[in-house]
Amino acid sequence: GGGYVLYQAGQRVFTGSFCINRNVEAIDTEIITISQALSVCMQKALTKFATNILIHSDSRIAVGIVNGNYTLTSRTETKRIRDIQRDWGKRERLPHVKPGIIKAVWIPSHSGIMENEEADSLAKLGAHSASTAQSDKNPSHAAIVKIVTEKRKQLLDSWWQTQAPKSYQELGIQVGIPGKCPAELRW
Repeated sequence: GGGYVLYQAGQRVFTGSFCINRNVEAIDTEIITISQALSVCMQKALTKFATNILIHSDSRIAVGIVNGNYTLTSRTETKRIRDIQRDWGKRERLPHVKPGIIKAVWIPSHSGIMENEEADSLAKLGAHSASTAQSDKNPSHAAIVKIVTEKRKQLLDSWWQTQAPKSYQELGIQVGIPGKCPAELRW
């Protein structure tokens, strides 16, 4: 699940918690949460008074993505983040308020930062509200990579059990990544 806390001028103004009923990895959850939080901010916060939006995340990868790094996973949400960043300077604002920017900074997780702990609690609440069986529809790129990697290992292990030389089987030598020498055979 995802959870976020929005502050404006030091005051908590919105919180959100939601479930993600699709197969995603932790980085996807971070990106989806940032996208949702920015959307809520643009719709409900008093953005005409704000100069910048500063996102705090305990995911270095998510911070990099918000700050311009490219990703193969959660592309729809990443595009939404980029669109909101582009539109931020065009929003209705008071004449003296500068266009500003949307950027992210990394904060350490589970280090007692109250706002991050609150967002983590909201994310757990969202995860508990999800259906017990995750949908296999629309998995993220990161989730697909994990599934393919696990399946590849299963297939390779299965093949090795039937094709490994008898002496390897007797010694308990396992298959590794193709092209790499098993640890048991290294000097």
